Amino acid sequence: MEILLIEDDPAYSRLVQHWLRELFPDSLTFMATGLIDDAVAALQDCRFDLVILDLSVPGYDRIMAIYPIVTAVQPYGTPILVLSGLPDAVREDAIHAGAKMYLSKNHLTSAKQLGQVVSQLVRSGYTDASPAA
Repeated sequence: MEILLIEDDPAYSRLVQHWLRELFPDSLTFMATGLIDDAVAALQDCRFDLVILDLSVPGYDRIMAIYPIVTAVQPYGTPILVLSGLPDAVREDAIHAGAKMYLSKNHLTSAKQLGQVVSQLVRSGYTDASPAA
């Protein structure tokens, strides 16, 4: 399972990576960045099973962070999990913009909870389509 984590808080990024490595010790590869531009470049170079996105990243105002990611994953149908500390009111906007699921950092309490969501999204998440020529 290959996951792209877009999170600008290094401590939170380490926590998410630790939790998921604990749950999926033999099947997980991570790339982590805090910048949307780096994430888009990675998505052009590599295929990921899941993108985990914090909406509060430098250079983007809240929900605007999701649009370049949605565009980059569209050829593959890679699911996007928004994991954000923004108010729950942003949830609907994130789903409407293209996220498959939204989890509030304020309500995420365990590795198990995150692992269940990740497993669900990876299992049902993307089609095996090739990028458009």
